[in-house]
Amino acid sequence: MTTVASNDSTTNNTPITSEKAVFFTLKYGANLSIIFNANCKNDILLHYIKRKCQCSDNDMIELSDERGQVKNIRNNRDQYGTKFIKDRENVILLKIDDSIPVTDPKKTKYIPMLVEMQENKAFMDAVNYGKMGEDPNLRRRSSSVGPDHDDQPTPRTKSKTSVSNKRKSIGRRQSSRVLVKR
Repeated sequence: MTTVASNDSTTNNTPITSEKAVFFTLKYGANLSIIFNANCKNDILLHYIKRKCQCSDNDMIELSDERGQVKNIRNNRDQYGTKFIKDRENVILLKIDDSIPVTDPKKTKYIPMLVEMQENKAFMDAVNYGKMGEDPNLRRRSSSVGPDHDDQPTPRTKSKTSVSNKRKSIGRRQSSRVLVKR
């Protein structure tokens, strides 16, 4: 289920910038998603995300990409979300575990609010320990190609391509010579 949420900046007395809208999809819960516009200050964006995703006011939230790279927008509340979020990017909602007191911000414990990512060890390691997870698009591509295959064309394919290119070029040269002789 996808819904579109608009960050109404006129109600927050924040001027609308002349930049284009940068929409991103926020994933959370049991495979739910909402589309947001990142062209506003991060403080407003986080508040609006909390409201739309039924988070409590006391919850501390953060965002990450699908590979587990934390966006760190909560520490940059006066900047615009467009500096941290790409257009049409899929973003995962994270909750900061406040049960463990953290003195070092690098040791913050994040809990993904997207249920399917809570069991993904590579994602959890990337979010909490800074180890980059695999790009989900690369995993899909690599699974279709076996370990013995590489992206090089086979000799058969290569020869067919070169023969057809020679035929085309010969035909062009002959026709141009005919026109010049007349």
